[in-house]
Amino acid sequence: MPKELGDILGCGELAFCLKAAYGLPSAPRAFFNFVKRTLSNPNGCNLTQSRQDEAVFFRVEGDEYIFVGTWVDDFLVIGNSKRLYDKFYQHYKIAVDDAIDEADLDFMLGVNFTVDYENQTIKLHCEKAINKLVQKYGTPSRQSLVPALESAVELTDLELPVVGSPEYQALRTRAERYRSLVPAILYNVTTVRADCAWITGILCQCLDNPTARHCDAAEILLAYLLTTIGHGINYGGDHIERQLKTVYSPLKDSMTGLSDSNWLAHRSISAFLIYLAGGLILWASKRQPVTSLSSTEAEYYAASACGTEVVAMRHFLAEITNKAHPAATPIYVDNSACVSLARDFNSCKRTKHIDRRVHFLTDYQKMGEIQLIYIPTSKNTADALTKPLAKHKFLEHRNLIVRESAAWGGVKADKPP
Repeated sequence: MPKELGDILGCGELAFCLKAAYGLPSAPRAFFNFVKRTLSNPNGCNLTQSRQDEAVFFRVEGDEYIFVGTWVDDFLVIGNSKRLYDKFYQHYKIAVDDAIDEADLDFMLGVNFTVDYENQTIKLHCEKAINKLVQKYGTPSRQSLVPALESAVELTDLELPVVGSPEYQALRTRAERYRSLVPAILYNVTTVRADCAWITGILCQCLDNPTARHCDAAEILLAYLLTTIGHGINYGGDHIERQLKTVYSPLKDSMTGLSDSNWLAHRSISAFLIYLAGGLILWASKRQPVTSLSSTEAEYYAASACGTEVVAMRHFLAEITNKAHPAATPIYVDNSACVSLARDFNSCKRTKHIDRRVHFLTDYQKMGEIQLIYIPTSKNTADALTKPLAKHKFLEHRNLIVRESAAWGGVKADKPP
């Protein structure tokens, strides 16, 4: 604790905390331990904590179910049983000995939820968060239909201003705005806007000393978010299922993954997309930890990153549904050599140097958990998360990442009784 407070209390610099007060670093963990004990109490809520995700609690009784997702003191409750919900609500209310705010799912943790009961669809978007960005940083002077220009690929090789140089000093005002704007956009990208993942990752790599081109790219990204403020991730809906089905595979009862990489002279960019129920559930655009010696190696590392997430999600779904997925999850890759390598790692002698930790692709293919399938680059939507694309190509891929409200369809229906 601060020395001044320790002198007042007479305990020095260290003290044993009897109770986690709000605002202390230990408070969230202490509160979660309380939540865990309360929700898992067999004489109370009687929920089961997920082994795959400790923040998720659930209970399934025949055709009735309830799922509770926790984030500190915010809960997301989903279920089809009023009996199970009332039991959870009453026991938790007694445990906290305080009033509990209840509301239909509309907004949580910076994400807007639009539920259409008539069409059985859910849409996640960040309209409220984007409006806050515009209020804070001003309305962009232009519109943009792409998050980054094709020339933005050069940002990865730009030499950054040296601290203290005239260029560094001249950009201080813009750099301060940049340092605040980019992390604010990053939260929207990690929660909903996967279509902006690549450029946001590039901009986050130079928060301390951006160039003028980095600052311009951040303004273009803000303009794109405002232009596409109604876009979001959509789950369910036959029209969405049909469009995705013609490109990849049926998604209603199974997951589908797409993996890609942008092989560069230095460390490549890995990207993957994982779909379930017609919408994205996981995505990433990240620089690889090693320098790949070939495009096949870069694709193999990217497919491995996708495979780990797919296997973990399969285990999670099997746990909460109490049944395993009958078929292997397809992972589409636009590199035929990578597909062959995953089937038999000894098929190529020039891959012996690849880290053994990524060899599990072969093992899980033999176990029937995943299956790598070749797909042409023109149909690989994950390509949009590895580099800036031409406008027409990006818009084609974007329809399978985020969609506009009008295309999602329907007016919000009244909640059924």
